[in-house]
Amino acid sequence: MSLNFELQDLRAFVAIVDLGSFRKASEALNISQPALTRRIKAFEYKLANQLFERSTRHVFLTNVGRELEPTIRRTLSEIDEQFGVISDSAYFRSGLVSIACVPTSMVSFLPKLIGQFHTEYPKASFRVLDSSSTHVIESVLNGSADFGVTFMGQTDGQVDFIPLFDDEFVALTRKDDPLVENPSIAWSQLATRQLIGVNRSSGNRTLLDASLAKEGLKLNWAHEVNHLSAAIGLVQHGVGVSVLPGLAYVDAPMDDLCITPLVAPTLSRTLGIIQRKGARHGRLVNAFLDLLKSSPIVDAGQPDLAK
Repeated sequence: MSLNFELQDLRAFVAIVDLGSFRKASEALNISQPALTRRIKAFEYKLANQLFERSTRHVFLTNVGRELEPTIRRTLSEIDEQFGVISDSAYFRSGLVSIACVPTSMVSFLPKLIGQFHTEYPKASFRVLDSSSTHVIESVLNGSADFGVTFMGQTDGQVDFIPLFDDEFVALTRKDDPLVENPSIAWSQLATRQLIGVNRSSGNRTLLDASLAKEGLKLNWAHEVNHLSAAIGLVQHGVGVSVLPGLAYVDAPMDDLCITPLVAPTLSRTLGIIQRKGARHGRLVNAFLDLLKSSPIVDAGQPDLAK
């Protein structure tokens, strides 16, 4: 069965999702709120399904709405590319950049780049989906994100990977820990220590366990956390030594803690950009990708972790 819907139905849907209310969406689309409500109701009637749950203060997607969102976004993106809507200069300097990324990128370099980009393109909006590497890939493949920032080893045959820099694994200890007497720590020195790591389902943990197994190293992962703040708190109170990528600690509070490189061997992950094979982005997204690829952190490689 074919559906008779208009392009503005799709744009109205996306505007409501991005802005979170019918009022804000109607203002952005330059139509009255009653007119927007009628359009969405007509769209829902054509689909024979409700897309939004409405309350006095909030708007939520229904299950059907969530299922349709990636397809609608991808359809709009393809239409804009094919018909040259983005060639207009005013349109190019406004719009949405949707990024899926691993959390460590959002506690280090991405916020600075987004801020820098927003200064030049103040009408640009960002949608950041910070989650596990698996969810990053899913968001790129289903169209929820224009591109992703994740690490090699957690990619998929349906995406292209563009490497940015290598991020070495480091040890986080208290400053009074005997391990910090030397400028680096050998992995074998951790064999008798209780370690704090990310949970076993994380891409970082999978990558690290595989690398250590190749080297014949077996460590005591006594404690597991989901978030960086938890690892820092446990180390501060003497529970153990944390091992995570160096990027995770770039802007973390380190008054009573110390970051030390791990050697023998030096293990790292390669962080980079993923996008669907054959993907064609709008000019605004391409402008941000150009900034990301040329940023100083890419040229410098491993961030300077000295505190």
